[in-house]
Amino acid sequence: MKEVAILLSTYNGEKYLNEQIESILSQKKVEVHIYIRDDGSKDKTKELLRELEKKSNIDVFYGENIGVINSFFSLVKQVNDNYEYYAFCDQDDYWKNNKLFRAISKIQNERNAALYHSDAILVNQDLVSLNVKFKKEKEVAKDFPQSIVFSNCTGCTVVINRKLLKYLKQYTPAQVLMHDDWICKLCFGLGGIVYYDSSPTILYRQHSQNVIGGVKHGFWCTWKRRLKEVKENPNMRSIVIKEIYDNYLDVIPKKNLKYFNLIINYRKSLKNKFRLLMSKEIKGLSFEKQLMFKCAVILSKF
Repeated sequence: MKEVAILLSTYNGEKYLNEQIESILSQKKVEVHIYIRDDGSKDKTKELLRELEKKSNIDVFYGENIGVINSFFSLVKQVNDNYEYYAFCDQDDYWKNNKLFRAISKIQNERNAALYHSDAILVNQDLVSLNVKFKKEKEVAKDFPQSIVFSNCTGCTVVINRKLLKYLKQYTPAQVLMHDDWICKLCFGLGGIVYYDSSPTILYRQHSQNVIGGVKHGFWCTWKRRLKEVKENPNMRSIVIKEIYDNYLDVIPKKNLKYFNLIINYRKSLKNKFRLLMSKEIKGLSFEKQLMFKCAVILSKF
């Protein structure tokens, strides 16, 4: 059976943690080893983890609160690279029992870096479906230039191979929007395979403690959130692209270099900005995303 390392960051997750762990340990046709880092929980999460780490296939690390993004990257550094596959996991969802086997079957023949992600079923805190569409397949990035604008890759559905894990270990980014966005852009940017599965593999819980939920809140709420991101982290998206370029240049395929250069240099002249705006490949996959992208470029905030 294939071996999969699960990377799970916890923070005040006592309410749903055991249910999530149960769904991981119930995965069919794979062997799992769960690596958990607690990000300074203040509730009873640590008590639960001390019981869980008695199991031979669960290792737990306890640390100070550094936030979910840094906590996941810390796990990437700590996990060893002798597993065939690695899966990222939230503390409050519930996995279908064929999630990992299904993911592996889609990327197992890839020799280069490979990433699998899927759709999810949005549920309430009691795992009852909300009957709300989570992802539109047409809005999921299919290649690197599309992923520059918006990758739509949900971390709790992601499974990667050993090759991509080694690339992740090579460098920890200074600034990212979310760890899943970085991983997706990195895989695409290095010429790897990103496979999107439109069949849901997890029950994605929506509740008040979600760091980032899946329920959409309308056009204006999306714009307000995006404007807040721009105000707090101007040029974040181009910074991410430049970090990949600066630290992985020797393995970036030639076909992708032109896209890196377009993003990195767009603010240097009006000509460069115009070339980016007119690009047929680098674009939003919906009217909303396209409008946000063009506005950000025009204002030099992308």
